[in-house]
Amino acid sequence: SLPVPPGATSGPVVVSSSGSTSLGSPFVVVPAITGVTPQAGVPGTAVVVSGTSFGPVPGRVTFNGTAASVTGWADARVVAVVPDGATTGPIVLEANGEAAAGGAFVVLAPPELSGLLPAEGAEGSVVTIDGAHFGERQAADGVTVGGLAAAVVSWTDTRIVVTVPRGATTGHVLVTAHGPSPA
Repeated sequence: SLPVPPGATSGPVVVSSSGSTSLGSPFVVVPAITGVTPQAGVPGTAVVVSGTSFGPVPGRVTFNGTAASVTGWADARVVAVVPDGATTGPIVLEANGEAAAGGAFVVLAPPELSGLLPAEGAEGSVVTIDGAHFGERQAADGVTVGGLAAAVVSWTDTRIVVTVPRGATTGHVLVTAHGPSPA
């Protein structure tokens, strides 16, 4: 047995020895997924699928059967966007007529805002944001008020409490949350 060399393509395998050459036997190089980053996200999240033998020609990626938009394709790295309507399940990459399944990708519900109290306030005011699917706070999560980062006082899956930042002006309150941590 011999390892399949990087960059190999499907086709006949020919063995030559002492001046004799065998008839070519068909061999199919199949793609293999070695990693998925991140392993959870909301629809719209860019996901990097790492592996081998994806080939130079873009194929197809699905999240539990729902086709994804592919934004980057190389032999060992593919970038796909979690589609709307995707559900938790395997990532499947199809390349050169062959399929490779990765582990389960956890599709998270996007954050929903249901209330903001008070709806106005001065710099330093405490504001409570109610909603759903905020998840456990991650390093990249946060809140902006009028485009400026607000100091987070507390964070739960259904409520975030922040302090209005210095220099904030009237504007949108934006919550960036990646949802609950996968088990």
